[in-house]
Amino acid sequence: MSINNAKDDFEKYRLTVQVRDESTLQLIPDATTGIDTWRTWRRKRHLGQGAFGEVWQEGTEDQYGDWHYRAVKVCSERKMQAAQIDYKRELSALAAFSKSAVSNTLSSCSPK
Repeated sequence: MSINNAKDDFEKYRLTVQVRDESTLQLIPDATTGIDTWRTWRRKRHLGQGAFGEVWQEGTEDQYGDWHYRAVKVCSERKMQAAQIDYKRELSALAAFSKSAVSNTLSSCSPK
């Protein structure tokens, strides 16, 4: 996938999230009932840091008691703006070079 294709598909894969100090809330729409719910992903472990943000391992428990994990890059919008970096381009690069599903990559990066 090229960066341009990922950028074109940005809105298709974009998820609604709220980044908190210790967790990320992700809005889960339910087309059947029309009732949206928030899923809480808790920060488990710091994985690394770069010029524009940090990467965390987050986990969530489903209704069956099974845990699911993902890597989340929390980008600093202030730092990216100061460096004149478009966060959509950063997300597109993550999507283009990721071996995981594009939806997982894009859901895991949110400007803060």
